[in-house]
Amino acid sequence: MPGRDLFTFAVLAMTQAAREILEQPRLAADEISGSSPNQANRRIRETLARDLALPLDRFVINLDRYGNTSAASIPPARDKAQRGARINPGERALDPAFGAGLTCGSALIR
Repeated sequence: MPGRDLFTFAVLAMTQAAREILEQPRLAADEISGSSPNQANRRIRETLARDLALPLDRFVINLDRYGNTSAASIPPARDKAQRGARINPGERALDPAFGAGLTCGSALIR
């Protein structure tokens, strides 16, 4: 697959999915305590942070430990965030994902 086209599609799809899920309870991005997007690569996460106007330090990173495991990288990243007290009980977390078959979605967790 053309890498640049896939990158653009993934970022746009994940950003749209994240925005749509934030609209349902009418939340602003700054009401999100943390995010554990799938860990495909650093650039996707950085672009997603910029497009959602969220500080990069709110994004959990485990790519260096597990590599690219697509959307399956979210549970270990969520575990890391909770064990490290980066996302505490009652706080909101946003988990956008992009995976095989050009699928995408987002979860808002409290």
